[in-house]
Amino acid sequence: MRYGWVWATALLFACRVEAAAVFAHFMVTNSANYTSDDWTKDMELAQDAHIDAFALNMAYGDPTNTEALKAAFSVADSVGFKLFFSFDYAGNGDWPMIDVIHLINQYRVHSSYFLYRGKALVSTFEGPGRAQDWSTIKDSTGCFFIPSWSSLGAKPAVETGVVDGLFSWAAWPWGGEDMSTYIDASYVQYLAGRPFMMPVSPWFYTNLPGYKKNWMWRGDHLWHDRWQEVLYLQPEFVQIISWNDYGESHYIGPLYDKAMEAFKIGKAPFNYATHMPHDGWRATLPFWIDLYKTGKAEVTKESLVTWYRLSPAAACGSGGTSGNTASQLQIEFSPAQIAQDRVFFSAILTRFTEVVVSIGGVAKQAAWSAVPDDDVGAFHGSVTFDGRTGPVEVYLIRDGSIYLSISGEAISETCENGIQNWNAWVGSTTSAQGNVLAKTSLSLTKQKCMAGTGANNFSGLCQFACKYGYCPLGACTCTKIGLGHLKPNSTGVMGFPIAGEGASYSGLCNFDCNLGFCPPSACGTVEVPLSTPSVSPFLPPACTSGTGIGNLAGLCDFGCAHGFCPINACTCTGQGALNVMSPTVDVTGQAAPGQDPVIYGPLCAYTCQRGYCPDGACVSHSGSSTGSDSGPGRDGNGATGDLFVPGSIADPNSSPNIVTGKAPINIIVGPTILPTPTVFVIGPVVIPIEVVKTVTTTVTVSGQTSVTSSLSRTVQSTTLAVPDHTAHEIPWWNWNITDPGITRTSTTLFPSISIGPIPFGDHRTFYPPPWPWSNTSLSLRVPTPTITFIQGDPPGPTCTSGCGKKCTSFCNKPCLLNCDEPEQTDSWTDPADPDPPTGHTKCSGPDCDNNGNCTGPYCMKTSCTGSDCDTEHHVCLGPNCRQTGCAGSGCDDDGTCKIPFFCVTSGCIGPDCIAKHQCVGPNCITIGCTGIDCEASTGDCVGCHCTKVSCTGPNCKPGGCMAENGCGDEECDSPATVSACTYLVTSWSSWYLASSTTATETHCATKTACNGQDTVVTKTAGAPECSVDSAYWSSISKDAESYDTTINGKAMPKVYVPTDRPGYDGSKFTLTEFGFADAVTTSSDQTETTASTTTTMIHVKPTSQPTDSGKIATFFLTVFESSVSWIYQWDILDHMAGQPYDPCKTKSDFVATANTVPPGPDFPNEDLGPFQSHGISGCMYTAGKDNTVGTMTCPGVSSITCQKDSDYDSHVDCFPASMTYVLSCWW
Repeated sequence: MRYGWVWATALLFACRVEAAAVFAHFMVTNSANYTSDDWTKDMELAQDAHIDAFALNMAYGDPTNTEALKAAFSVADSVGFKLFFSFDYAGNGDWPMIDVIHLINQYRVHSSYFLYRGKALVSTFEGPGRAQDWSTIKDSTGCFFIPSWSSLGAKPAVETGVVDGLFSWAAWPWGGEDMSTYIDASYVQYLAGRPFMMPVSPWFYTNLPGYKKNWMWRGDHLWHDRWQEVLYLQPEFVQIISWNDYGESHYIGPLYDKAMEAFKIGKAPFNYATHMPHDGWRATLPFWIDLYKTGKAEVTKESLVTWYRLSPAAACGSGGTSGNTASQLQIEFSPAQIAQDRVFFSAILTRFTEVVVSIGGVAKQAAWSAVPDDDVGAFHGSVTFDGRTGPVEVYLIRDGSIYLSISGEAISETCENGIQNWNAWVGSTTSAQGNVLAKTSLSLTKQKCMAGTGANNFSGLCQFACKYGYCPLGACTCTKIGLGHLKPNSTGVMGFPIAGEGASYSGLCNFDCNLGFCPPSACGTVEVPLSTPSVSPFLPPACTSGTGIGNLAGLCDFGCAHGFCPINACTCTGQGALNVMSPTVDVTGQAAPGQDPVIYGPLCAYTCQRGYCPDGACVSHSGSSTGSDSGPGRDGNGATGDLFVPGSIADPNSSPNIVTGKAPINIIVGPTILPTPTVFVIGPVVIPIEVVKTVTTTVTVSGQTSVTSSLSRTVQSTTLAVPDHTAHEIPWWNWNITDPGITRTSTTLFPSISIGPIPFGDHRTFYPPPWPWSNTSLSLRVPTPTITFIQGDPPGPTCTSGCGKKCTSFCNKPCLLNCDEPEQTDSWTDPADPDPPTGHTKCSGPDCDNNGNCTGPYCMKTSCTGSDCDTEHHVCLGPNCRQTGCAGSGCDDDGTCKIPFFCVTSGCIGPDCIAKHQCVGPNCITIGCTGIDCEASTGDCVGCHCTKVSCTGPNCKPGGCMAENGCGDEECDSPATVSACTYLVTSWSSWYLASSTTATETHCATKTACNGQDTVVTKTAGAPECSVDSAYWSSISKDAESYDTTINGKAMPKVYVPTDRPGYDGSKFTLTEFGFADAVTTSSDQTETTASTTTTMIHVKPTSQPTDSGKIATFFLTVFESSVSWIYQWDILDHMAGQPYDPCKTKSDFVATANTVPPGPDFPNEDLGPFQSHGISGCMYTAGKDNTVGTMTCPGVSSITCQKDSDYDSHVDCFPASMTYVLSCWW
C-alpha cells in the first residue's frame, strides 16, 4: 500500500549515479555554409554557457554531413569542446547500419568525441523500426547507446533490449498547462537506474508547410520552470533542444542569415527567426548548469534576460497555426488560447533587486514570481501587456538607481504579411565580469521541495504535500526547491485512497492526512481495496468524437474518434481517453483534385492509411510516404529565385522573348550590347548644395574683448552640367515576380545607366543616381524591350557570360547605386560642416523625376518642419527641425499626410502592400527613416539627425532596404565592416540626493560599406532636459500639478509604489520615480546601445539645526485603499536657496527612503520612524487625529506642526491606491 511513496522517493535519489553533463541539439544541415570561424564561434559560445557538447543531428544522405563533420571535429579538437552523433532517422528516412558503424568508428577516435564510461556516446532522433540494427552496431563500435524513441514511449523502448539509456523529446507542455514531469517520471521508472537524458527547451513554434508542420507549444515561462524541474529530478544528462533549429524556434545559439535554408525548403510564409535573437537565454545557463552539476553555484556576473512576442495574440491572423498538434494526437486549440500576452524576465543576482517594465513609455512596477531563499541565484517574473504597445524597457532598480536595463523590440499591433509570429524576441544584458560576487549558501542536496502541483484530482494533494517537502515524482511536479517550510504538527491520522482509486494516491493520502489535510474526494481513513486504472490519471484528455462541414463530416467523424482532429477542418465534440488506431493499409492519402490540400491533406493522410479514403475528398497511392514531418529535406520543386538570363532576351528582333521558371523569381537580364558606342546627351541637373561659412563675432565688455566663431548654413540651388555619356551597353532593371501563383505575365524593361561622379567647386564632387531619372519615354537607338514570363520548367534561358547585376530594392535611389556609401547619398553637403544636415530632396522613389516632382504613385514627397527647416530646399539646418515624408495622392507639398485614407507617412502603399506594413511585390512603395533620431516603431523622424527614405519591392520594409546583400552594386573594391560610435556624456548634480552624476550613453552601429572607415563622435551635454522624457511627462496626472504650491512651481511626477515582497518584512522599501527617455535607434546592419552611470556622493556635514540658507522640508503622503491606510515619508535633503527641485534638470532620478506604517482598519496610532531627515537621525512623525495634520520631531530641533497641502484631493491617482493628501513639514 506504500508502494507509490517508496517508489517515488527512492526513484528520485537513484536518478543520477555519475557525473552530470549538459548537451545542446545541433542541426548539422544548417551548417552547410559554415566556415571554420563559425564553428569556433558556436563552440566557444557553448563553452561560455557551460554546455559540455553538441549532439550532432544528421539526416541520412544530407550532402552537408561529410564536410561539416570534418570541420566540426577539427575545430572541437582545437578548442577542447565535445561532440557526439545523433542520427536522424526521421528527416530523410532510415540510416543504413553499415553507414552508422563507419561514421562512429571514423570519429570516435577524436579527442573531442564525448565518451561516457569510456564509450562513445551515440543517440538518435527516432528510428525505433531499426532497433534490431543496434546490437550489431554496439558490438562493432563499442558505443553507449541513448536514443530518442519518444514515438514508442519509455516502456516499449526499454523492452527492445538494446538501449543503455533513453533521451526523451517531450520538452514542451500540453495546451495552456504548465510543464510537468510525468513523462520524465515514466522514463526514470522504466530505465530503473540506467541513464536518463532529460530534455529542456525554451520555446516551440513552426510554420513549415513543406514539412507538414504548423503548430506551437506554449513557451512563456518554460525556460525557468524546466530548469527548476531539472534541479529536483537530477537526471544523468540534460539535452537542450536546441542550439540552431531555427525552423522550430527553440534555438539558443546565434542567428546566421546563411543558415536559414529550412524556411525556403519548408515553404514558410515568412522567415520568423530572422531579427528574433534568442542568445539571451544563454545568460542564465552558467548558473543553472553549475547548480545542477555540483549542487552549488557562484555568481561572477549578474545578468538580466527578457523575452516576449512582438504582437498581442489577437492582433493578427494566426497563419493557420494551432496550439498543440493533431499529428501527435493532441487536442488542438487556437494559439491565442495558449500563448500569454506577457513580458517575461529572469535574472541571476547576488541580492534582491526591484524590477520595472515599461511598454510604450508606460512604466509599471513588476513583481518576482520566483525568488531564491538565500537571495542568490535565479529570479523570475512577468508582466502583462495590458493593452500597451511600443518599445519595451526592463529595468533592475538597486539602491534607488537603475542597475541593469534592456531596451527591447517594440510590441506592435501589426505583423509581417498580416500573420502572427508566434516566435519570441529575447534580449539580455550582464554586469561586468569580475571575481566571485556571491555563492549559493545551501547545497542542492540539502534543499527540499517547497511548492508543487499535480494533474486533475492530484492537484490539491500535491500542492499540500510538496509545500512540506514530500513531492513524489510519479504523482506530482515540484515547482520550487529551497530551505523548506516547517511542517504542521502530526495528527496521527492514517490516510488511504478512497474506493476506486489506485496506488498512486497511497503515499500522498498517508502524508497529507497525517498533517491535517485529508480531502474526501481522494482520501479516507479506512483502508479499502485499490483499483488499477486502465488509463493513466496523469495523461491529458484526447479527442474522442468530432464533426465537420460537408464532405469533411465523414473524415472528421473517423479521425476525431481516434484523437486525430485538426482544428482547421474539424470540431472536437467529445474528450476522454485516447483510442489509438494504428495504420492498416500501406497507402499514402492526399486531398482529391479540387480540394484544399491544407485542410484535406492531413485528414486524408491519416484516414486513408487506416482504411477510410472517401471518394471526392481523398485519393490514395500505393506505398507509404518516405521521411517524416519533423526533419530537414530538399525541395526539388522549389522556387527559381535569382535567374540570370542573357541580354539577347531583350532584343526585339530576337524571338521568342520568353523566360521560364517557377515564381517567386528575380529575373536579372544581361545588358544589351550596342552595335556602336552611343552618346547620350543628359543635360544640366539642378541640385541643392549646402554652403557653410564661418561667422566671427567680436564683443567688448568692460574693456575685455572676446572673439567667438560659429557656422552659418545655407542651401543654394546649383546647376551642374552633366557631361555627355558614352555607353557601349544598356543595363536593365531586374524584374522581380513575387506571386507564386502567376502563370504568365509581361513587362517592359527599363534602362538604368550609371553615370560617373561630377567634380564642382573646390574639392567637391556630386554623385548622380543612375540615369534616366524618371520612367518617361526615351529616344534610344534600342527600343525598350518587352519580355514575357511563363511559369514552368526548366528555368531559362540562362546567362553564361556578360551577365547582368543583381539589384534588390530602391533604398531611396535606384538599385545600381550603392546606397551604403555615404559619399553617394550625402555628396550635397559641405565637407567643411562637422555636423552636416540630412535630407534635401523634394521626393524620392521610382516615380520621382529629376525636378523633384512625383510623376506616379510610387513616389514619396519629402520636406521638413520646424524653425530650422529650409522649406525652399526641404532640408534641416539645425536641431529645431524634423524630416517629413509622405506617399499617396493625399500628401501635401510639405511631406505631411493631408487626407489620411489616401496617403501614409510610414509603412507602405500600393496594391502589393500587405497590412500597410510590407511590400510583397513591385507595385508598392514603403516609407521609413534612418538615423539616430528615427523612431523605429513608427518610421517617423523625431529630430534632425534623421532622413526619410523609401524603397520598392519585396525586400522593402519601413526604414529602407532590408535585402540580404544591401541595396546597391554588389561589386566593391574594398568592402569592409566598420563601426560608427557616438558617445553622449551628460553630467549633473542632484541637490536632493547630495550627489553628482555622470552618465555615458554609447550608440554603436556596424555596417558593411565600400572603403569604410571606423568613426567615433563624442558629445557632451548638460543635465537632461524635459524634452527627452516627453512621453513620460505627458502621462503625469493633471491633478498632481498642485504640487507647485509647495516646490518652485514644478509638478510632482507620478509615484509608482512597489508591492511588498511576499514572505519578507515590507516595512521598508524604496520609492522611485521613473522618467525614461525613448530608445534611440539606427537603421544600420547592427546597432548596440550601452549606458553607464557614475554617481559621486557630495559629503555634506550634518547639522543638528537647519541653517537659514533656505527652506528644507519633509513630506508625508497618506493613501487609502478601501478602509486601509498607509503613510509614506520622503526625506528631501538640503533644499538650499537658489537650488529649486527641478526633476527635468535631473532626469527624474528622485530617490528617497520610504518608511511605512503597517496598514490597518484604523489610522495607525504608533509613530512613523525613527528616520533620518535633513542630516539628523532619530526623527519621528506622529499622526494627527482623524488623518489630519501631525507633528514631526527630531533630536535637537523643536517639534514642527505639519501643514496639509489643501490643493490635493481624493482624485489624485497613486498606484496602488488613491492619494488623500500630502502633508509638508517645514523648518
